[in-house]
Amino acid sequence: MTLNRISQENQPKPSQRLPVRVRRMIHGDGSVETSLSAFCPARARGVALEDCLHCADSAGLSIEGAGEDAFVRCTVQGVGALESGSKRSGAFRLAFGAELTPVREIMTRDVTCVTPDVSVENLASLLLERNISGVPVVDPDGRPIGIVSKTDLLRELRNQGDCELVEPLRCRVDGIEAELEPGFHAENVVRATIGDVMTPVAFSIDETETVAAAAALMAGEGVHRVPVISCDDGSVVGIVSSIDVLGWLARQHGY
Repeated sequence: MTLNRISQENQPKPSQRLPVRVRRMIHGDGSVETSLSAFCPARARGVALEDCLHCADSAGLSIEGAGEDAFVRCTVQGVGALESGSKRSGAFRLAFGAELTPVREIMTRDVTCVTPDVSVENLASLLLERNISGVPVVDPDGRPIGIVSKTDLLRELRNQGDCELVEPLRCRVDGIEAELEPGFHAENVVRATIGDVMTPVAFSIDETETVAAAAALMAGEGVHRVPVISCDDGSVVGIVSSIDVLGWLARQHGY
């Protein structure tokens, strides 16, 4: 009996995987601020990765998928049915999964955000480089204040297109005033920033809300992506798109 008790005590506690979320905030001066977090099942909110790893229930960090996905091993038990969805029957998941699955389980966890002072030129380069169609615009604390997309950039290019010269332009250089001949035009060298072109309305959804709620929000507001925010401080922890919801539905049907 004693040997059995010792053997049981030496057995490692069962653990679950808590996905690590990455938020990159790009500022107008080119600096990048990176924040790492995980959703704590005991506190029912997101916490900084450093705090999570120093928790007594943490079993360490694991990297999977050639270093692409990082997880914290957590030994907290009794997290609830949502994280144990794989034990449910297929019929149950299809019937009630969207109303029970938290949006944090399907969101893109590696999210890039920008501040309003980033230039339009830098944003265009960012979208092309990362092959994305839009990013959340955030305040200094990482809370969403708008969203900017390729559509906003195209609208800005159209608005800044060539315009008709209706009268001669006059300019002053080194104290000498001159009149520009027809065919010349003056251009403002101050470049537009994201704050000038973004959609200044940020529809967002709490990380504890469900896939069904996210789908209803996107369908009701006619948007294809919404930032997912922390239930603690309202900062962005991910982004969910209509493609994420469709992919989740496909997986529930076995694809």
